[in-house]
Amino acid sequence: MEWIKDVLIILLPGLVVLGTVYFLMKQFFDNQMDLKRLELRKESMKAISPQQMQAYERVILLLERLHPEHLVMRSQKQGMSAIQFQSMLLKSIRQEFDHNLAQQLYVSAEAWSLVKRSKEETVRLINLAATKSGQDSSALDLSQEILAMASKLEALPTEIALNGVKKEFRAKFG
Repeated sequence: MEWIKDVLIILLPGLVVLGTVYFLMKQFFDNQMDLKRLELRKESMKAISPQQMQAYERVILLLERLHPEHLVMRSQKQGMSAIQFQSMLLKSIRQEFDHNLAQQLYVSAEAWSLVKRSKEETVRLINLAATKSGQDSSALDLSQEILAMASKLEALPTEIALNGVKKEFRAKFG
């Protein structure tokens, strides 16, 4: 029996030391892994941040270009019928949107959803104005109808989207 006691006296402190070393080493390696992850994240943020910032700039520019007032003023041409003007406006919106599709990689799903909704609502506004102005109307009549309908809205879809995208940008980049 005495020899069991001697073995325990020798073995027990060794097990305590082994357990302590194990937990200290595990904690050390976990901390090292966390530091590596943080370093990698910082490096990836350095690479992505300029692209993300540029994407937000492009999305804001897209929304400004989709704003009904800017769209109408930029696209206005003499001698066009309302149908031709409507077609030109819708084509312009589609081209602007298609040109900026890749920006959705760098902005959040919520921000891109605001952009898509803004585009769809602007198209709907133009189509509704075209229906109200009639087929025999001129481009000027359609322009006036679009601007009149836009002025009656509490907030334009493009303005709502712009505010949402700007808010998200400030939250990400300060």
